[in-house]
Amino acid sequence: MTAPKSNVHYIKYHHISDDPALLAKGDLLVNLYKQSKQQQRKNTRDFSAAFNVILTSVDIFQAYDGWSLYIPTNNNLFSGTLKRNSTYTTELLDALKWFITEGYLEQVSGVTRPKKKNSKKRQWLPKAYKLVSVDDNDVEQKEQNVTRYYVSNSEKAKTLIKVMPPLKDKTEDRRNNIEVNRKTVVCNDINDYIGEIDYDYYIEQASKLVDIFSQEEK
Repeated sequence: MTAPKSNVHYIKYHHISDDPALLAKGDLLVNLYKQSKQQQRKNTRDFSAAFNVILTSVDIFQAYDGWSLYIPTNNNLFSGTLKRNSTYTTELLDALKWFITEGYLEQVSGVTRPKKKNSKKRQWLPKAYKLVSVDDNDVEQKEQNVTRYYVSNSEKAKTLIKVMPPLKDKTEDRRNNIEVNRKTVVCNDINDYIGEIDYDYYIEQASKLVDIFSQEEK
């Protein structure tokens, strides 16, 4: 459902942070973003400010702890004659869409167009998706949408899947494995921890981060 108004803030495009930890996280995400695009030619666009703006609003408004942000992603607001203002950059729009696509930002509500012509009233609709864990017998269990987990080799580990509505003109739900070819243990409470961490997975992920900085030094 749509988050209560008291728990919602608009992202502030003119807010930036000089916190060292946030700046380091922003630089890391910029590198991951550029790596995901696999750009063949040198890109001179500066995404540092864009990632800083997003992380600053997430931090200030505690968007990671049950609060939500209103984030417009309409292309017309970020370029052309309808551009809202100078803080609405295309780099910021691209960064926002990447955050959503990669799962860093969880979209919890959507908005339709106005019901009637020249009407400013909009109807808020819930995003129809659910998170389920599936065991080796294909038995599904509904999980909360904001779920903490770790990748595990345990026999009790399950496949974590995000189930979304069908695309237009399709009938089957879309199912995306959260960790491809890996199994997970949901651990929203420390008492849910059963050990048997898949260390190979985490070593592999850490190596990817090291490789990013190694390539920059060359």
